[in-house]
Amino acid sequence: MPYAAVLVSMNTSTQSVAQSTPATSTVAVIGATGKTGRRVAARLEARGIAVRRLSRTSATPFLWEDEGTWEAALEASSAAYVTFHPDLAVPGSADVVTGLAKRGRDLGVDRMVLLSGRGEPGAQEAEEALLAELPHSAIVRCAWFMQSFSEGLLRDAVLSGTICLPGPGSAVEPFLDADDIAAVAVAALTEPGHDGVVHELTGPDPISLDEAADAVDRVLGRPATTFAAWADRAAAQGSWDR
Repeated sequence: MPYAAVLVSMNTSTQSVAQSTPATSTVAVIGATGKTGRRVAARLEARGIAVRRLSRTSATPFLWEDEGTWEAALEASSAAYVTFHPDLAVPGSADVVTGLAKRGRDLGVDRMVLLSGRGEPGAQEAEEALLAELPHSAIVRCAWFMQSFSEGLLRDAVLSGTICLPGPGSAVEPFLDADDIAAVAVAALTEPGHDGVVHELTGPDPISLDEAADAVDRVLGRPATTFAAWADRAAAQGSWDR
């Protein structure tokens, strides 16, 4: 599903930086088993670009909490797609991202594309830290993923009907397709014109959490419910403290 808008802004600290040559050699993908990481890796490989798929369990492991794994993971790579764990909004994340950027720069990595989230001050600190160390990098700042309902930790909760999201049922979010995120990330890694750019991505239409609950129930063939009903189910089963 095409994203409705890509809001592009140039980081003020990188406006005067000459655009660099996009990646054509090996690209390291940190978080290659995740919702966006595996899509980015597949798109890069489809373009004939060598990919080093990195995760905690990859042949060359990458662990955020173990800096000793970073060098082998990044060496001989010209660029990297970076998904941070557990979340960029966590205090101290900017310092960790700074450390990774410095290590990458020392190893010859010219650019990183960082997955980030909208409306998170802590995440924006991490974005600024990356661009300060590697000014040819780019940021992909995203709305919530549509795939949060069908992949990963929320999938079982969705199938059981107990999932709860933060906020009232009337809260709206422009849910975004992870395939669109991957398309923008790959462009930022392989095409000119993205140095120092923050791409803010949203889905085509903001929908309320009530509408999201209803859509999931319709797809699963369940009677239409509301977000509040989902919350009631979770509270009754002890899986959420209201």
